[in-house]
Amino acid sequence: MAKYLIINGQAFIPDGVPGIVVSTLPSPGQTLQSITESTAGWVDVVSSPPGGVTYQEGGVASGNVFATFATALAVIQLNGTPMTMFIDGSLGQPFVPAGTYDLSLVTLSEMPGQQNVTLNINDGAKFNPAPSHITGGLSLYSYSSQPIIDQSNLNMFIDQGSWLQTAGTAPFIHVGSGASCNVYLSDGAYLAGTNAGSTAPIISADAASIFSGINVGNWSAIGPGALDGYGTIEANLVSSSAQVLAQPTAYNLINYNANVYPPASDRKSTRLNSSH
Repeated sequence: MAKYLIINGQAFIPDGVPGIVVSTLPSPGQTLQSITESTAGWVDVVSSPPGGVTYQEGGVASGNVFATFATALAVIQLNGTPMTMFIDGSLGQPFVPAGTYDLSLVTLSEMPGQQNVTLNINDGAKFNPAPSHITGGLSLYSYSSQPIIDQSNLNMFIDQGSWLQTAGTAPFIHVGSGASCNVYLSDGAYLAGTNAGSTAPIISADAASIFSGINVGNWSAIGPGALDGYGTIEANLVSSSAQVLAQPTAYNLINYNANVYPPASDRKSTRLNSSH
């Protein structure tokens, strides 16, 4: 049976037909969103910042605002040029469902004006290729039993207080045989360690990987236990405010301090009897 509106007590329905009740009047620029089968409410219409699209979980698709991660990504891919996907957590918890996603054209950013927005990555979700830039204070949490990123050549910039964290059993980034990884941290970026609640490493490098390099810039840090494996990992401190905390399972880690002259390095190496 068709549903009709009752707004602020005024019935916009034919006699005898049940209506959808809306108890208040809208503010300028708001649109209707269903709450239950027989009620609805007014919500603000979000406009995406210039140069991008917005993923708003729990929102209403309109213009460049989309209610799922996949639909927002599909628009960027259809456009065919690099764009920013703004993650809006004002109405619900944004998440990435299981599946493989090509983020080669995507910069991921927190929605301007919001704080502490997280993008939860469900078990079975993979980024291939991964985004080249994570910014705006956005945090990515992996709840997966497999790496989110596992590709042959990774280059990723993380800045403006953004970070990566694990809440599952697998590392966020796996650097496999013959693969390389370069991550650039600046402006308060963080690879979360055990002190922040990470349950698995952020970067795990196999012994047969080529190289993993991490530039740690101003007010950025690598938390304890965020690095792992028997592959060569070089952490370059390029700011006096940068930190690399204890990495007990990163067995071929080189800490390179570019803030002193001559630059100093501290290498930890462990011989192997078996691959890791």
